[in-house]
Amino acid sequence: MTTPAGQRADDPSTEVTLLPPALRFKTVPPAAALSTCVVDPRGDLWLHTTGSAGILEPPNVPTKFRVCSRTMARSSRVFEKMLFGGFAESKTENGAEWVVQLPDDATITMQPLFELMHSKFDSLERPAGERSQSDLLDKLHSLIVAADKYDCISLLKPFAAQWVKVLTVEHSNEWRLYRLAWIFYQLGCSDSYIEAATRLVVHYPSSGSSCYWYRPLPPNLRENVARIQASMIAVLIAPVRERLDLLVKGGSTPGAVCKAKKQKTVDQAHMQKECEDRILGQLIRDLFTHKLWPIPDTAQIKSSPSALAKVVADLGVVIAAGLFGSAGNHARCREIPAWTDATTTGTEVYSLSYSYTPSSEEIAHMNRQAMLTGMTSLNCGNGQASAQVLFPFKVL
Repeated sequence: MTTPAGQRADDPSTEVTLLPPALRFKTVPPAAALSTCVVDPRGDLWLHTTGSAGILEPPNVPTKFRVCSRTMARSSRVFEKMLFGGFAESKTENGAEWVVQLPDDATITMQPLFELMHSKFDSLERPAGERSQSDLLDKLHSLIVAADKYDCISLLKPFAAQWVKVLTVEHSNEWRLYRLAWIFYQLGCSDSYIEAATRLVVHYPSSGSSCYWYRPLPPNLRENVARIQASMIAVLIAPVRERLDLLVKGGSTPGAVCKAKKQKTVDQAHMQKECEDRILGQLIRDLFTHKLWPIPDTAQIKSSPSALAKVVADLGVVIAAGLFGSAGNHARCREIPAWTDATTTGTEVYSLSYSYTPSSEEIAHMNRQAMLTGMTSLNCGNGQASAQVLFPFKVL
């Protein structure tokens, strides 16, 4: 590991970590300004957590943790390389106190991880109260991000299967679903990951805003969700465009939309034109009500596929043109074809049977993670909260 020119790696004032160069040299509080947490009374290493907490977490309390260096190395290959791999964080020979700065890590995230590494379970708690699900999700997400960063996800094996049982995708908003997806992805819970990704595709419109504040994300998940949504929306809006085209041209080709049966006493062409004129007016009015008139480009439609599907379904109701003064049997005259007509409206795309299909890379990653966490299809979450489930942090 490199150090700045003119400074030695064993210089106590040098603050070097395994982070990218732009983030390595940060101003950190003096040791006297830090809170103290003794994880191992016989520990030979001090870890200083001085980073910023997550956006949904309370402000970080900079803390110095007394830990056992060998325990850290056994638990994490990253710490093994950092502490015993000849880097600047390795113990010096000058007898000085062994201190390693973690300038990008927050106390609230690292404390439970350090305690798990040292087999300290005194802080394990059961969730209680109405906020349990929300608080649990945020803290589990932070813990798993840290475990992934320091390559020690296998530490979570005794608890992972029970944790996912209390995490449900129902009644979650977009950012919580992305956080759930990350948790399931890193724990190797493929069934729940697919369920979360499916709900993101079907029920949540692409906001187009930055997703920085709920990163990290499974690779390409956000891009996959946006791509599939765009495809669904294009299929859903296509029959509306086609029907409008037919109705606009109806003056020259009456009967393209009106399906009323011919009657002896009625001018067929006039009746059909009148019916189609009324359908066209009603369709434009309904589209305007749903902010879809003029019909925007597919990329400009901000509805979720499920919301747009409902609009399409509502447009497919029967238009009883005869009620507006036109004669004939118009029971089959509609603004657009019925949404149950899969060949026209693509019902097979947005139906409830849709399920997100993970890529081979996603599947391979979750299979590897499942080997580390002990996750199987039998224990991969059922959404049933249990009062006996323990967590290595306080759950509100």
